[in-house]
Amino acid sequence: MTIDDKTPRRAGQDHSRDIIPKIIEMFNELTEIKVVTVVGKVQVDLAESDGRTATKVTTPEPPTDALVTIFDLTDGDVTNVISPELRDDEALRAYHLQQVDRSIQVLPAHFKTLIDAAETIINHKW
Repeated sequence: MTIDDKTPRRAGQDHSRDIIPKIIEMFNELTEIKVVTVVGKVQVDLAESDGRTATKVTTPEPPTDALVTIFDLTDGDVTNVISPELRDDEALRAYHLQQVDRSIQVLPAHFKTLIDAAETIINHKW
């Protein structure tokens, strides 16, 4: 049973369950890095919500020219997909690799944020 924002609480009632789903969501988002470079028609929609920008990318047709790199940080797996059409495109592959490097460089900051949030929750007097 989870407690939502509409459930009345008595003074001193444990609120720690409220944050648990958010922590799990944050952790799940931090355990995978996905870098996708697509050549072709795409539509990008940006929407701001709660101070964050949500990005939705749609393609009118399935892309055939793509570079995809996925790092699964929980088990260390790295998956690379390179469309045959892009195998010899050194400039695009260099750009994709640069984006992969940048993604990896932000990891320490993301982990520090998660640790800081966990410490705040643990040390908070409910």
